[in-house]
Amino acid sequence: MSVSHTASKSQSLCEDVFNFWNVGLIVLNMWAYKDVAVRCMALLDSSSTKTFFSEDWDEVGECVVYFAKLSVIALAINVFAAFKNVCLHYYLNTLPEGPKGRGGFFAKKSLRECPMSLGVGIVYYKISNIVLYIPLTSWFPTSVIKVAEAAILCLSSLITTRCLISIMYWYQQRIKRLGIDPNVLNRSTADMAKEEPLRMFVKSMKFVYAWCWANVGYFLVFRVGWTCNPLSAVCPGQVQTQFFAQLYYAVGLTMACKSAIPGMKAAAAMMTKLNSHVVEAFLVDDARFLEDQKISDQLMSAFCGIAIGWAWTNIAVTECASKISATCPADPSILKFFYWFITLCVYFFIAICIYHSMMETHRLANRCRKIV
Repeated sequence: MSVSHTASKSQSLCEDVFNFWNVGLIVLNMWAYKDVAVRCMALLDSSSTKTFFSEDWDEVGECVVYFAKLSVIALAINVFAAFKNVCLHYYLNTLPEGPKGRGGFFAKKSLRECPMSLGVGIVYYKISNIVLYIPLTSWFPTSVIKVAEAAILCLSSLITTRCLISIMYWYQQRIKRLGIDPNVLNRSTADMAKEEPLRMFVKSMKFVYAWCWANVGYFLVFRVGWTCNPLSAVCPGQVQTQFFAQLYYAVGLTMACKSAIPGMKAAAAMMTKLNSHVVEAFLVDDARFLEDQKISDQLMSAFCGIAIGWAWTNIAVTECASKISATCPADPSILKFFYWFITLCVYFFIAICIYHSMMETHRLANRCRKIV
């Protein structure tokens, strides 16, 4: 029994390492395209835009022009990401067994999850920030300027959330009305190419949501608590304070989401069991609310995963700036590269062990639920 148990755990560990590696490839693809999107936005002259409010109506006009240009960049980023997915779909169709075969793991996972929608989402999120620039600074007393910034930021996030939920609901209804197969792998490449730009746009909405509310959290914690840069966790001249504040924020957010996600998953599963026939028979007046609730559950689950990842990533950035470890060597040399490589291996080992422990706990809980 002990030999079998040990072999089972070893096989499980190998599976987790393989899954962790595949997830890493998807995340790398996601962040690489995010960096491309950020650099495309940097091509615009954003000197006329600040983080909050405008000085006069002329500056409001300049901001509107800036965001109009940003919309063109968003369209280009969206179309390019869709084109890349169409190429992956065409590649799958060239395989001997087609999209349903064993090959093309990365292509299939990319088509299902659309990791490049993170880069698309960050541009659309930036466009949604136009609400922050319309009010004039003269409207608010200097003594309550942070309160005004927090209020307009929350209002902007609420408006954006309502808009993206409506977009996702409309897209779901459109898919049902037109009889389009939700599984993109089952479509022909020609049909997929027609639908992909819109699907990419809708897929990016969860990242828009995550950026909105992550930045609300950054503002309320770092801007209000430690007077850091607006909408970021960067605290100039406060490297040590920034590191510990970011650590507490990441740990707190992780624990909060860990406590909340099981309940959200249970509620989402309950909503999923209500098929369209049950809704039409008993919950006619609540049909729209139920659809919105399903979308909200998806967004909250996505927010927790994305916001936690960004929080821990910011810790790594802060650690790099504070020179705590060898993650960012100042001068290139063989010895510094060796230290960097060892540090990176240690971080990967810790991440894989934590991931494996979480997956083992999850599997044990599922087995216990089945037995009960």
